[in-house]
Amino acid sequence: MRLTIDISDANSIKATPLIEYLKSLDFVSIISENEYVVPDWHQQIVEERLANSNSAELLDWNEVKDTFMLDNNE
Repeated sequence: MRLTIDISDANSIKATPLIEYLKSLDFVSIISENEYVVPDWHQQIVEERLANSNSAELLDWNEVKDTFMLDNNE
């Protein structure tokens, strides 16, 4: 199972002990946003797609985001 926790202020009085407790659990791994690196090959694909895109063919995110259906197996 994978869960994501968004802590707006990781240095707050409440967040610090929680993070330290979670780190002490052997079945929990913590990856902060700044530790995740997008591979170069992935960045290259995105750059190529942006360079080859036609702005007239692009869709507005606010208009299409609610049309996505997520597969929830829970």
